[in-house]
Amino acid sequence: MTTEITVDMTRLTGGWVRARSLAERLVAVALVDRPAFAPTKVAHYALVFARFVPTWCSIGATGAGRLNRYFARTRRELGEGSAYLTLLAVDPEAQGRGFGRELVEDALSLSRSARVTSLGLDTENPRN
Repeated sequence: MTTEITVDMTRLTGGWVRARSLAERLVAVALVDRPAFAPTKVAHYALVFARFVPTWCSIGATGAGRLNRYFARTRRELGEGSAYLTLLAVDPEAQGRGFGRELVEDALSLSRSARVTSLGLDTENPRN
């Protein structure tokens, strides 16, 4: 359920969802949050809030607060006009075949075409 909510929230806020398949099996996914929205897109925030409510209920106010502070801090560190590679996941059986690199290159290309000033990635994997 959390994965579905994350994908939905990325789409609702105008982000990019990219995926790669191998023999009709999903092997890699990337989610990119675009830079902050114009005030005219307030309806998107309302939809995101409504979609986030089930997650908030499952992780509680403390967990939701931590998550919100984390997102605020990481986005603030990038600066205005920056996109953020929120998720990059490759099936362990498909790793080492270039799927992750392909998705990162795709995110960079999308960012350039949208005139995004930078693309951030927060990772726990030192190889990244």
